[in-house]
Amino acid sequence: MKSGAKLEARKSARAKLAGAVEVSIHLPNGNRVQARLHEISATGGVLSLEEELAEGCQVMLVFDSPVGLIKETAEIFPRHWSTRGCLQPFRFTDPAERNRRRLQRTIRHLLGKKD
Repeated sequence: MKSGAKLEARKSARAKLAGAVEVSIHLPNGNRVQARLHEISATGGVLSLEEELAEGCQVMLVFDSPVGLIKETAEIFPRHWSTRGCLQPFRFTDPAERNRRRLQRTIRHLLGKKD
């Protein structure tokens, strides 16, 4: 197997949501910001925001999924500006096994795959 194929095999399935799911972001200072999920995978995703979050910031993301409430800590990466505002990638920072399975089920559901 070529190295590119190995990398592709390790990538998590990714659902493109284009802002269909609302997210509450709990910031370290206690404030909350609303955003929308642009993309999600079991390892992270991309948020659609009105204003950027600080790179490296550790936040709590809370959103409702087809298989239950997701509440996970995440690290924020550098933002990208688009015609629709700020897109900011994040990665989950060690989701518990139960939540990791819930995230994987959510992705399969959003992609139209059965468990």
